[in-house]
Amino acid sequence: MFEMKKYVILLFLMNFINLQSQSYLYQNERTYVISAEAEIRMKPDQVYFYVGIELRGTTLAETKARVSKVINDVIAYSKSKGIELKNIQTTHISIIPNYDHRSEFTEIGNYSVSQNIGILLEDVALYDELITKMIDLGINKVQDIRFSLSNYNEIKKKARIKAVEAAKAKGKEIVELVDQKLGKILHINVDENYYLSQIPNIVSNYTSNSFQQNEEAIDGLALGMISVKSRVTLHFSLLE
Repeated sequence: MFEMKKYVILLFLMNFINLQSQSYLYQNERTYVISAEAEIRMKPDQVYFYVGIELRGTTLAETKARVSKVINDVIAYSKSKGIELKNIQTTHISIIPNYDHRSEFTEIGNYSVSQNIGILLEDVALYDELITKMIDLGINKVQDIRFSLSNYNEIKKKARIKAVEAAKAKGKEIVELVDQKLGKILHINVDENYYLSQIPNIVSNYTSNSFQQNEEAIDGLALGMISVKSRVTLHFSLLE
């Protein structure tokens, strides 16, 4: 048996799909700390996007009516394709008077009216068809396309389990190399929040899209892979 210093720091890299761990052994405090991170990558099965229309007109009522008609037509079409109303949300409405400063008296020359809606599409294969038809209906803005997983919470739980299993297994392996034994767990810390970026209101399971190379593309739409991560830190006591 070799003489240990105050502490020994060991760094490991492991693979689940992607798995990392880091450990610290404190001899004086009889405490062992190990962190592990698990990552699962999945193909997205949902897409969230914003569509909108912006028009100008000399009459406010008429311009608002034209914008409303386009939005109503888009909502009706979306419902006809099986999208539920709970997955359609108005996200922006704007009315801006544009003044004509060339006249002697400042007067309103025209109005800019815009409205956006957010749509959660649970069948990504329909995306191209929907966007094409919506543009035909009068939409002139498509933006902020985001992919998500319908079973995000389930995948997050699996990642958390893998991280804990990795931490326990690697911890046991390492302390045995220095003739120690793990005792009970004194403290557990789970760090997941910084991996989660939420889409407003109607979607709460959005995760960052890695946009990595993927063999599959739907009508030119590269889906990439969504990364779901969990990192845990376990504090063990060391047995005498």
